[in-house]
Amino acid sequence: ELENIETLQRYIAVAVCDQDCDALDLKINSSMMTDDPDIVAETTDRTDTPLLEFVGRPFSEHSVTVSMTECSSEPCFYGLVVYALSGRN
Repeated sequence: ELENIETLQRYIAVAVCDQDCDALDLKINSSMMTDDPDIVAETTDRTDTPLLEFVGRPFSEHSVTVSMTECSSEPCFYGLVVYALSGRN
């Protein structure tokens, strides 16, 4: 779950792999009063640092899904950060 996502505010989400992970996929979802999420943004570039820009949707809860597609050892770890963009960007 992504907390404090404001309506119509622009954001960038960045995921980063650890040294054993070679590829991540990143997806931002939103759901409005249902259990069926709509995809807001998605990358399947299979990179170790996927980056997505998205806009907060009205009346929605936002969530993120990170999928590790390649990992050379178990367990692998990742980090995720979401930045709000200012109106000047």
